[in-house]
Amino acid sequence: MVLEIDFSSKQNYIQKYIKAIAKYSNIDIKIGREEDKIVVLFDEKSENVEKFMKNLQDLLPYSLFMGKSGYVVSNREINEVKLVDIPLSLGLCPNCIKEMLDVESRRYYYPFTFCSNCGGHYAFFEKYPFIRENTYLSPFKNCEKCENEKQNNPFREEFALISCIECNIPIRAENRKASKTLWANDKGEYKKVFGIAAASIKNGEKVLVKTLFGFRLFCKTPVEDQNILITNANRVSNHFLLLSQEKHALFSIEKPIIRATVSNEKIKEDTGTSVARIKAPDEGFTLLLAKELSMAGIDYIYYRDVKEENIDYDILITFDLPINTQEECEYFINKNAKFFAKGERSLFPKIFENAIDTVSVAKGYAAVGFEGKTLIDKIDKVPKSTAVEVKVLDNEPIEIEHSNIKSFSADKAAFLSVIAENNVFDKSAVGVYFSKNVSFMLYSAKRAKRVMEFGKYNAAAILDDIKTLREGSDRLVENFKKRFEDICDQISRIEGEREDFLNTAAIIAGIGSEEELANRALQFAGKGGVAIDCGFREGKFDYSSFFASIMSYKLADIDELLLCYSIFESLGDFIASVVNEIREKTKAKNVVLSGKYIANQVFFSRFSTKLTFAKPLINREFPCDEQNFVYGGIFV
Repeated sequence: MVLEIDFSSKQNYIQKYIKAIAKYSNIDIKIGREEDKIVVLFDEKSENVEKFMKNLQDLLPYSLFMGKSGYVVSNREINEVKLVDIPLSLGLCPNCIKEMLDVESRRYYYPFTFCSNCGGHYAFFEKYPFIRENTYLSPFKNCEKCENEKQNNPFREEFALISCIECNIPIRAENRKASKTLWANDKGEYKKVFGIAAASIKNGEKVLVKTLFGFRLFCKTPVEDQNILITNANRVSNHFLLLSQEKHALFSIEKPIIRATVSNEKIKEDTGTSVARIKAPDEGFTLLLAKELSMAGIDYIYYRDVKEENIDYDILITFDLPINTQEECEYFINKNAKFFAKGERSLFPKIFENAIDTVSVAKGYAAVGFEGKTLIDKIDKVPKSTAVEVKVLDNEPIEIEHSNIKSFSADKAAFLSVIAENNVFDKSAVGVYFSKNVSFMLYSAKRAKRVMEFGKYNAAAILDDIKTLREGSDRLVENFKKRFEDICDQISRIEGEREDFLNTAAIIAGIGSEEELANRALQFAGKGGVAIDCGFREGKFDYSSFFASIMSYKLADIDELLLCYSIFESLGDFIASVVNEIREKTKAKNVVLSGKYIANQVFFSRFSTKLTFAKPLINREFPCDEQNFVYGGIFV
């Protein structure tokens, strides 16, 4: 019999977990990949089949890369592949969570609990190969029970980071002045630490925690750049309007941040927004704190990632080991598409089946050949390579001596990363890269080229350019200067030629930043926007008309949220029209979409509606910008 599971990622942590469940169930299986499926072959006559199926149902963590699954009666051969051990950066599996909350377990309230196929391995990872001697836990000697478990527990077989309370990593809780300190070395003390932290938050205090994913500041009331942590999963629908696919993503093993519509009036009042970034507990410290808060009747709290301890807090929970940190992932969900908007955690490091004879470097990451496969990780972590060629993003400074170093551009790399992920090298494609700059790309005859772009503009001179735009434009600028002197001062202080036109648009709209412009666009509750001028003039985007249009609406006191919405709606209309025109002329078979601003619901919905092609191709397991450069660079 064959179990087929739709799985759109090439990563192998779910395959490894299935193998562990099979060994735990005492059943022989073969496991492999067929396109976008995990396939598991086993003997349906085995006496442990029911046990295996029950354990799969109870123990296998849900992944946001998963789709439908089903059993097929078949004796077909399965090509098994070697599953390489790399450090993971995931949430916790059901088995590990159960251990942490079981008072009889030797990992009760122990925040460093994870197994071979879940958890924050990357925090303690130093170098390849991934063995204990190459991690920050190398000085800690395992107890006899952990050593025995490495030989007999399928979920921690030869696990490099195994530990428990008996051979623990101590943690401590202290107040701001460090005049009171509590060290945790046994079950009761570990639980007490998290009880103290939860009580402090409930009383309005700020608690800073060194988690396996970096320092996080937790509090009861909103903080700057806050996310919302869901502490009671059973009551998440009491506070947010969530589609089923949003819930599945939120509580998946990857644990991304998602943007959710707020239904709780208090959250709206406290944050001043109807759209919030929410997240489920993703590692031991956060999960145990959430458990204590949930028992105290608190369904959610606010938190933000911070880089160091030197901030305002009341209680600190920490431990004396270095850790590696990664940016949290944000997942975009639209009725027509799902993809990663940004981030590193849960997505890196990556391993791909095919080896490469080149090295690609971009944004601090490198893709290299490793054990007959391709490894992507931070450039200071990957093993040295003897590749014949090194490809580098826009001549990014790197400490690699090589006689054959070539440069590649961000837009081309992002475009090719989508082509590669969707394996459509044999088909032509037209695409758009929508980030600080906007460029239109064409892939044909195995080559990618830029066919059109928005280009740069001189932001400091934009008001003078608008004056000469058309009759009456000088009066528009003078009226704008009289009424919005502070905005004009901000514009005049911008130096040099720019690409980030949405930043200037945000300033003109009185919003302040492109991120806030995007956030406010999502909060508009109307059915449609007003038209913002978008077009080309003399071979590049007509920035003067675009900015003048925003100025006119600003002077007319248009609703702020409507103006923000209209900017992204109009860009969606215009960019889709350009893509449609290029595709019609070139007869391209596919449309490719990349760049950070595609992860805006207003833009994406409008673009998708206006596109004459059924569905654009997008990155599937890379973020749509920046972290996808290193993968695309391989194919430049």
